[in-house]
Amino acid sequence: MSDLVTLIIPVYNRAHLLPRTLKSVMNQSHSNWECIVVDDGSTDNTVNIVSAFAKADSRINIYKRPENKHKGANACRNFGLELAKGEYVNFLDSDDTIKTDKLESQINAISNTDYQFSVCQTEMIDSQKNEILGFWCSKIYSDTPLDDYIKNSAWWAIHAVLWKRSFIFQYRFNESLRQSQEYELHIRVLATRPNYHVTDKTLASVHVHQNQISTNFSSNNQKLISHLEVRYYCLKSFSSSLKDSTNKYLFKHVFDLFKHFVVYRELRKACIAYYFLFKSAPYFHDMKFKKYSTLLRWFIAIPSYFAFKKGDIFIRYIR
Repeated sequence: MSDLVTLIIPVYNRAHLLPRTLKSVMNQSHSNWECIVVDDGSTDNTVNIVSAFAKADSRINIYKRPENKHKGANACRNFGLELAKGEYVNFLDSDDTIKTDKLESQINAISNTDYQFSVCQTEMIDSQKNEILGFWCSKIYSDTPLDDYIKNSAWWAIHAVLWKRSFIFQYRFNESLRQSQEYELHIRVLATRPNYHVTDKTLASVHVHQNQISTNFSSNNQKLISHLEVRYYCLKSFSSSLKDSTNKYLFKHVFDLFKHFVVYRELRKACIAYYFLFKSAPYFHDMKFKKYSTLLRWFIAIPSYFAFKKGDIFIRYIR
């Protein structure tokens, strides 16, 4: 169907937040849409709430993640993409909302063009005070989009993008990741140098609490591994085509995490971060002539801090 948009929402135990998201979908000025909600095994009232919305509006449908698929938002998104009938696709998280004219504005921008997707500006809203805190990222356009997206200097939220389904269907989400899922997908897309549209219009909103603006990805080891795996992937796959400053940003980011975990004596996380430093070193040019001596020095820092609570001489960055 022409101009049909499929909105895909993965959800897990978000009964208290999902109505706000669904209402923002139902209020769209572009009425030709279907909304696919994929439940990831909720144990609260999520399924009943979505079912009530679906009963009131037949454009809303709820599905359960198939048991043979990985648990997690990425598997739910990919499953929703398989079910999608729309010419366009918009992913949302269960605490996101979109402005009334989002779909209409972005469809008008990319229909009958060579653009493969459209990106809009996203605002952050304090959920408790209902106050605008600022932009998700003040800059969303760049002449060097891959470099700037990797460095978080020009990037966007997942629901800021309206995709042509024929394009995004080629990529899918990496279901093995527990963190940095959208970041990794967008980097893979940008690495192909796509033709896309950018508008500074604020058409999407992220609702946050003040103490939730910064996510502690290191709260569990699997999320930390995913976070570091994506940075390693960037160095391994794109180091030859990225700016030197981007390569330095990636490697220094991994080092800073390693140093943090060593200094605060989080042994398991320090070892995980060191493993990714070791893997990343061959792809970082500044390590070329002193790779092994530097890696050995950093390795010695681990037992030094854990045994003696000191070892600054071992944990200096590359000179």
